[in-house]
Amino acid sequence: MSWENRDYNREDAKYFGGSGKPEFKLALPYMSRLGWFIVLACAILLVLQQYIPDVTAYGKLTDFERRSVIQPWRWITYQYLHGGLGHFFFNMIGVYFFLPSIENRWGEKKALLFYTAGGIVAGFTFCLMALVARGNAASSLIGASGSVLALIGAAAAFYPHGEIYFFIFRTTIRMLATFYLLLYIFSCLLYRDLSAAAHLGGLMFGWLGPVIAHGRVDEFLAARKNKKMKRLIQSDKQEREQVDRILEKVHQQGMNSLSTSEKRVLKSATIHQQQRDDEMAKLQKKRSI
Repeated sequence: MSWENRDYNREDAKYFGGSGKPEFKLALPYMSRLGWFIVLACAILLVLQQYIPDVTAYGKLTDFERRSVIQPWRWITYQYLHGGLGHFFFNMIGVYFFLPSIENRWGEKKALLFYTAGGIVAGFTFCLMALVARGNAASSLIGASGSVLALIGAAAAFYPHGEIYFFIFRTTIRMLATFYLLLYIFSCLLYRDLSAAAHLGGLMFGWLGPVIAHGRVDEFLAARKNKKMKRLIQSDKQEREQVDRILEKVHQQGMNSLSTSEKRVLKSATIHQQQRDDEMAKLQKKRSI
């Protein structure tokens, strides 16, 4: 699987993909620090699983024994455990190709939070399906598939026209997500497959979450930025007034008339001003993106 012409690298890309069909061009994603963290964490745990069975026993998510309720860490730890080398390999391929697009848009911390939340939602849908399919032998869940499907769903929402190779077939990321959606719905309805339910939950969270939250999140972030800018402006105004009073005193009575605290104010004013200028520049940059 490879991703071609990822819209987030195009200047005309919009929130739900670029305007028009991009020109075909091979461009592989990079492996970021976050990507390496996820891959290495999963790889280390995969090795430990082979020699220390308790790693899987205490890290997997299980519904039937109710451990997910009294041991809440399982909602996260299960995402980094795998059933074998093949399971690990295909999930990490998904991380490699789809994590950069989300990280590029949201940054490292938010991308990790989204990745983890996708896994938690996947685990929740697994538990819901387990309530319906009590006779299913697969009573526990491990693997990053739910988190990876969340990345694929989000990529389909953000960059629907981005082109990929799915094995030997060239298609769009939206078509790939639709294929997975239908496959997992079919598996859930026909076979009551618990793993398919987890995959479906992760995919739907990734696909619908950004769409539903986009407007509200943008409004919240805009209000937060405006509030911070007003606070910086007010702080700058107050300090300027204080500095002006001190400078007026220097003009009338000389430098020796200043108290220790007034001298400290003058000394720190330049530092504070530089800090405010840097913070204001960052806010202006974020607003223009």
